[in-house]
Amino acid sequence: MPVYNGDNYLNEAIESILNQTFSDFELLIIDDCSTDQSINQVKSYNDPRIKLFVNNKNMGQSKTLNEGLNLSKGRYIARMDQDDISMPERLERQSKFMKDNPNVDVVGTWLQLMGKYDEILELETKSEDIKMNLLTNENLAHPSVMIRKRVLEKYNFIYDTSYNVAQDYDLWVRMFDFCSFANIPEALIKYRMHDNQNSNIMEKHNHTETNRILKNLLKKMDIQPNESDLIIHKKLFTGYDIDSLLIGEVFKYLRQLRSSNLRNKIFDPNAFNEFLRMKWRRFMLRHKHKLLYWISTLLFFRPVNYLKKTD
Repeated sequence: MPVYNGDNYLNEAIESILNQTFSDFELLIIDDCSTDQSINQVKSYNDPRIKLFVNNKNMGQSKTLNEGLNLSKGRYIARMDQDDISMPERLERQSKFMKDNPNVDVVGTWLQLMGKYDEILELETKSEDIKMNLLTNENLAHPSVMIRKRVLEKYNFIYDTSYNVAQDYDLWVRMFDFCSFANIPEALIKYRMHDNQNSNIMEKHNHTETNRILKNLLKKMDIQPNESDLIIHKKLFTGYDIDSLLIGEVFKYLRQLRSSNLRNKIFDPNAFNEFLRMKWRRFMLRHKHKLLYWISTLLFFRPVNYLKKTD
């Protein structure tokens, strides 16, 4: 658990871990030179499972996270943020899932949003679907994940310190070719939504960083996107400001994605075809072009025929 000036919610976060039904763990808390009462709050707990480390200088979240990876001794590494709450059975459920599914390298969970919103964020549960949703950046919730340490060591995976906000998204994209993902379809984390979150404060950096990571992901599909492509992609796949997009440019971009995947087989062609069709459907129905949607679907988003050349 990296901590920086987190005393508003830190006690809740710590206690949610200490009260887990699974008790065989060490809680590494790494303080990044807080100027509030965070360190004193951590020291107030008399629990041998808590290991407090204080950085000599402010290092930023990515370096602090890497310090945690280096210090951890367990078979599994679970992430936790200073302002979230883990449900009591979280670690038990995730560790059991990892034991029962030795092929899975990273397992996250759904989120119970709290604060500004009160709803459950449901994420895809299967590895192939999670990897496709890397294109939307709605795939794995970083504060909820548990990772096999041996996989990090085998491939020398650490957080890229050139990223201030989107270091988790970058890690998943680099893991793409080597690892298998999963999400447990239960809200095992209460995820706090508030204005002081790092991702909100660093919104401009986040936009720049996610664009850079998205380019790396699209390169895996043999696509070299320009700035216009990235704007279309992010609006289409997030649904934000989708009404400003033109039908022709969206259709052209989706066709490019589909054709590239058919050539390179990054994703299962039929599954990816359906994935793109749903994005196209949302876009077209927002524009109230139901007839054109059905015609285009019949002509373009038909199931892939492996026996014929389709593109």
